[in-house]
Amino acid sequence: GEYGNPARGEDIEGRFSLCVAGVKLKLTISLGQWSRNWHVKPYHIVWNQLLWVDPQDMGGLERKYVISVLKEALLAYGRDGWENINTPDRVVTFGF
Repeated sequence: GEYGNPARGEDIEGRFSLCVAGVKLKLTISLGQWSRNWHVKPYHIVWNQLLWVDPQDMGGLERKYVISVLKEALLAYGRDGWENINTPDRVVTFGF
């Protein structure tokens, strides 16, 4: 889910659970700019930075591999798992 309130000067963060090769990871990612209107074409979303991973050693998995799986998941499922149904024409950018 998403946490944070820009009206109070807080950054928006996405908090996710991701299972990679049998290892359950908890991740927090800062969310940059995104299109506020679902009907904008193309819809834009920026994932700024991977802020936190638990376990920190990624369960012994290579960081590069975990990042590639995470990016694929974010491309496929979006911010909330439903976003991509509403925004088939989208541009996703990663800062990590």
